[in-house]
Amino acid sequence: ENSLVLIDELGTGTDPTFGGPMAEAFLNEINQKQSFGVITTHFSNLKKVADIQPGIFNASMGYDTVNLKPLYNLIADKPGSSYAFEAAQKVGVPDSLIHYAKKVTDSRILKLDSLLAEAEKERNMYQELLKTVKQKEALAQKLMDEYQTLKQSMVENKKSMLDMAREKALTIVEDANREVEKTIKTIIQEKANKEKTKQIRSKLNEKKQILKKDLGLPVFRNSASKQSKNDPVVGDLVRIKGNQMLAELVELKGDQATLLIGNIKTRVKSSEIEIAQTDEKRLKAVNKRGVDLIEKQKEFRPEIDVRGLRGEESLKYVEQWLDEAHVLGFSKLRIIHGKGDGILKKMIRDYLRRQSIVLNIASEHADLGGDGVSLVEIR
Repeated sequence: ENSLVLIDELGTGTDPTFGGPMAEAFLNEINQKQSFGVITTHFSNLKKVADIQPGIFNASMGYDTVNLKPLYNLIADKPGSSYAFEAAQKVGVPDSLIHYAKKVTDSRILKLDSLLAEAEKERNMYQELLKTVKQKEALAQKLMDEYQTLKQSMVENKKSMLDMAREKALTIVEDANREVEKTIKTIIQEKANKEKTKQIRSKLNEKKQILKKDLGLPVFRNSASKQSKNDPVVGDLVRIKGNQMLAELVELKGDQATLLIGNIKTRVKSSEIEIAQTDEKRLKAVNKRGVDLIEKQKEFRPEIDVRGLRGEESLKYVEQWLDEAHVLGFSKLRIIHGKGDGILKKMIRDYLRRQSIVLNIASEHADLGGDGVSLVEIR
């Protein structure tokens, strides 16, 4: 049992009919002694013994059955074909002789050898397929890693760009506030002189248009040359004919005029408005409302979170917030309602669809909340 037995081609050198059984007898004896060993053979009966006898295992050398050449790799637990006919064909033995040899070979041995050769062919094919699959998996993993890196870079760049945009917007708003306060102060100092006030408002309106352009908002210009001296222009204090309530003209588009009355915007026909004659006291009041409006714009947040609120409570909150956004001129809004079972989302979206000022409702990008966040665009 302590012996290492190495035998090359056990049983050869005599008639295989007798050499095979003799080799099998020796193999069984060595196995019973529980020795270790490696024994090579071309005898089919020994391959069969190794397949059924405990303590003995088959192995074979890889062979390329397509190109008929050895692969020089050991395959454990698998018997191999002798490839006698394939080798003969490769070295130029005539087909007629190979065909005759196959005819006189024991059909059982021939079938076994054929099955072993076919199994080897399929194993080689699967090995190639496995190699291809592993290469594709490696490529897919590489692409996935590149995608994740690119995605992370985009998220970081987006955050950086948003931060820069917020800083720029804040600077613009602060500059606008200073300009408005300066204008109000000048008007008061001039004691509401009509012509001087109009000149100041005209300059302020020009700066307002520049501000809108900087913020990417639509700019509406009016040609003063086409208007008579008494026609109101954007920035003027006006009133609806027959009504003493003061308003600021904030937009002229065709025959439509948009007025700002306190914190509320309204549209009327331009033919229905006229320049208001105001005293200093009322002028201060209107301008004060303008400053309040800008302060409110600075304080307003275009995003709300209604998670945790009851249905009716959340709708009241959304309604008040939506009205304020409309008055303050915000068009892009964001509502965080969460996913859950979708009841709160449906309730809020149904409400939004009934509002005439709502232009569009969409879900946020999957990475930023998906269906748990509604993006709202209003007039």
